[in-house]
Amino acid sequence: MPLLSHRELLEAAKAKRPSRLLGTYNPLLWSEMTAYFMLPMKPELKFVFVVCDPVDRFEKRAYMRMQETGEPFHEAAVAEMHDSRLEFGNRLRAWQELNSQSLVLHRGELRENPAQAYRKVTDFLGIVPFSSKMRFQRYNSMSGYRTRLCENATYVEQLQQLFAHEYEALEAILGAQGPTELPRELRLRQTRCQRPSELLRPEESCEYKGACKI
Repeated sequence: MPLLSHRELLEAAKAKRPSRLLGTYNPLLWSEMTAYFMLPMKPELKFVFVVCDPVDRFEKRAYMRMQETGEPFHEAAVAEMHDSRLEFGNRLRAWQELNSQSLVLHRGELRENPAQAYRKVTDFLGIVPFSSKMRFQRYNSMSGYRTRLCENATYVEQLQQLFAHEYEALEAILGAQGPTELPRELRLRQTRCQRPSELLRPEESCEYKGACKI
């Protein structure tokens, strides 16, 4: 559910402008069972989900654990391997069955054509599109070799096979949203290890929730 601080801000904003469209963010909302019970009671709610490559998600979680515990990559990877939050495909499907007013974007869409991706969001929410002059920046992004995963192509392939059902779920979910072609990253099942620009340009990293300077 939304954090208490977020809810208080929403309620204050709604009191000032009752007709205004309001929203909040919660990266773990899809995994909270309480939210499932809330959906049938709030059919007017709309949800926008941004999903990433399954292997990228695993590698990011391992990296975060390394930062928190000081463990080497192989230990952090083993510890994160059975985290239930890596299994998001079927949960997202179940979410959509309970609430049809949801839009799913693949992170690759934001990289390949951000203007088009954000136009999908504004059309879905029924709000005025962004200006054609709008510059869409990257946020919360850390480039460079974060772990040793990308040094082991065999391990990357094994992880892709392990998460095959997650790729299939994403393809089904995005494919059901319309006739548009699936993002190239998803079609090719590209991880960050196959995107040299992310590995070789650590200067483009930016702090948590901060905009990248480049």
